[in-house]
Amino acid sequence: MSKCFFRSKMKISSFLYIDILLYMNTFIRMSAKKDYPSLSIDLLQRMADVLRVLAHAHRLKIVELLQTRDAMPVYELMTSLDLPQPVTSQHLNHMKRVGLVASERRGKEVWYHIADGRALTILDCIRKNQELSHVH
Repeated sequence: MSKCFFRSKMKISSFLYIDILLYMNTFIRMSAKKDYPSLSIDLLQRMADVLRVLAHAHRLKIVELLQTRDAMPVYELMTSLDLPQPVTSQHLNHMKRVGLVASERRGKEVWYHIADGRALTILDCIRKNQELSHVH
C-alpha cells in the first residue's frame, strides 16, 4: 500500500468523522427537551384526521394547485389532475370534511379554496425536504 493511498484514506476518514460529529451535534440540539405547550387530545385527533386525508398524492396536488391561485373551479382541478369529475369531487369532499378546503357556488360552477393554512405548511415541509435531498 502506497503512502498516497493511505493519506487519501485519512483525509476521507477525517471528513467523515467531522460530518458524523456535526450530525450528532445537530441531533442532540434538536432532541434537547424544550418547554412545548401540552396538546389536547382533541387537537391531536383533528391533526391525525387532516394528515390521514392529506396522505394521498392527488390531494397534496390539489393543495399545491390551490396555493398557486386563490380559488379554482372543479373542472380546472380535474383537468390539471387528469382525473374524472367524480374522482376529483370525491377527493375535494374528503378535504372539505376535515376543513382543509371550502367551496362556494359561482353561477353553475363550484369553486374551491384553501380553508386551513396548515395544509400549506405541510406542502412547504415537503418542498424543503426535496431541496435538502437534492443538495447531497
